[in-house]
Amino acid sequence: MRYGFLVVLALASSIFLVAQPAYTTKATLAPKLLKAYEQAKTQISSRQLDEAAKTLKKLLTDDPKFIDGIIMLANVQHDQGDLVGAASGYQKVLAIDSTYQPRLYYQLALTQYKLQQYSVAAQNFGKFLLVEKKSEDMISRAKTYQRNALFTAEAILHPVPYTPLRLSEAINSPTDEYWATVSTDGSELIFTRRVNNQEDFFSSKKIDNVWQVAQPIAELNTPLIEGIHCLSGDGRTLIFTACDRPGGLGGCDLYTSSWSNGHWSEPLNLKAPINTLSWEAQPSLSANGQMLFFISDRKGGMGGLDIWSSYRQPDGSWSAPSNLGKNINTPEDEQAPFIHPDGRTLYFMSKGHPGMGGFDLYLSRLSEKGEWGTPQNLGYPINTSANEGAIHLDLNGKLAYFDSDQGAKTPGAVSTRADIFQFEVPEQDRPLAVTYAKGVVQDKITQKPLSAQVEIVDLSTGKKIFSATTDQDGAFLVCLPLGYNYGLEVSKNGYFFYSENFALQEQHNRQEPYQLAVKLQPIPAENATTTKAEPVILRNVFFAVGNAQLQPASFPELQRLVQLLQTNPKMRIQINGHTDDVGADADNQKLSEQRAKAVYDYLVQNGIVAIRLLFKGYGETKPIASNSTPEGRQQNRRTEFIMQ
Repeated sequence: MRYGFLVVLALASSIFLVAQPAYTTKATLAPKLLKAYEQAKTQISSRQLDEAAKTLKKLLTDDPKFIDGIIMLANVQHDQGDLVGAASGYQKVLAIDSTYQPRLYYQLALTQYKLQQYSVAAQNFGKFLLVEKKSEDMISRAKTYQRNALFTAEAILHPVPYTPLRLSEAINSPTDEYWATVSTDGSELIFTRRVNNQEDFFSSKKIDNVWQVAQPIAELNTPLIEGIHCLSGDGRTLIFTACDRPGGLGGCDLYTSSWSNGHWSEPLNLKAPINTLSWEAQPSLSANGQMLFFISDRKGGMGGLDIWSSYRQPDGSWSAPSNLGKNINTPEDEQAPFIHPDGRTLYFMSKGHPGMGGFDLYLSRLSEKGEWGTPQNLGYPINTSANEGAIHLDLNGKLAYFDSDQGAKTPGAVSTRADIFQFEVPEQDRPLAVTYAKGVVQDKITQKPLSAQVEIVDLSTGKKIFSATTDQDGAFLVCLPLGYNYGLEVSKNGYFFYSENFALQEQHNRQEPYQLAVKLQPIPAENATTTKAEPVILRNVFFAVGNAQLQPASFPELQRLVQLLQTNPKMRIQINGHTDDVGADADNQKLSEQRAKAVYDYLVQNGIVAIRLLFKGYGETKPIASNSTPEGRQQNRRTEFIMQ
């Protein structure tokens, strides 16, 4: 009986212990400690966080079970930057009673996210989403954080190659440098520098592969803010952001300036519909000058800052801008668009797509249907939990320029602010391959440079993709994305036109640009007796293999010839056909005649009277290159015309 009584007494004691509360709350706090709790609240409201932490720690020494005090101390530690202490406090509370304040799962997860403990943060955001049913705003933010935490955890496990290199003191200074763009041929770097609390343009030339000391672009710099720019593929058009200028439409507008005869022209406001009463900035111009991208907070967007695009019209004006849509823009901010010279790869910053927090860098590719693909995050460690700045890639897409304040953490840094860096772009994030054609137009007789019209046509569609008038120096530069065939036409009144062909449809690894010396042949005067014009090769006239059927890609060039004859109504020409030496002589002779006749027929069908035209085939008898190489034979297979 004695032992039975003891057992009953022990059971009663254990029941009593279980029934005791596991923690103290504000309502059950001892009166003598309540004063300290109220004192801590007052200290927190006046932002005396150090004093509040001391008060709460002493209070919790006296009552370690005071759950509201544990929460309050964790919140103070979070605000002080002691994230480890804060996370420990939140975990302690949830371990004591996970139902007391279920929203602490959100605060714990957010703290772990800041500590870069992404996997456990994602788990705790998930626990919060299971218990929170009321606050749509918190639910939305938790889903975004959880998505980014899962993405970041995976990205860190699979880093991309990334070795940033800070540019030299020729570029970087003790003040801020940012938004660097490099010319198509890689010979010039233009960037924005912070000067006397405002922004100016600076330029550096590369000589013998070394960047020279940057110089201010005096013609464009003013006491006001100008910067954040883009450069056309030929380096002759600059579009930039300027703020608070007289005559501006909004706080910041887009302006344009042209390079001519060694000088930048007076900047002009792009006006409506590009500029509005809203904020327009951060332009990016396609290499052919036909597409303009920029950011704006104008009405009709997805929220915050969005990326918009506009197309150049035949008269040189810009179309009403269009929002790039939900594939690119989100309810958060998108900034810093950069359209690569391939015309299909867009790089930009965003806070709204899956990423590592803050602004991350992304790319999107334009499909053949004209739709922007799902943005791809450039990965870790290119992207981090901090805000990443804008990037601009060189022509071949291997080298990216960007600005960052990590210069302050680099040995030998001259700046404690933003510097310009470069890094090699990982293979999967590179744009399509691009080359360029660079040339000078000259009078064939005098060798003097000429201002002439330069056009590039996509031979598969007949669509004109580039058109410009050279400066008085006759120089031009045209970007040519690989994977297409192009026709070049150079023309000027009083001269025969010049054509060139760039067969790039099958090329994917071309590295060397085309260097052209375009010699325009003057059209002899009607009464000229001593000047005899040389044959003009029609390099963009194509035939089906082994026969005389004109290919559609020939029509733009043949129309150019029609226009020449219409402009010069007294001109008479002879069309000559030539072949290489492959095959029988008689067959080549016949084929050359048939091909010359095909061009003759096209001209007649397009309104040129037959009496002005002759045609003749020469077979393989007049080669202009060796027939021992494929390249030489290709040159010998030609159609040309000559004045009569």
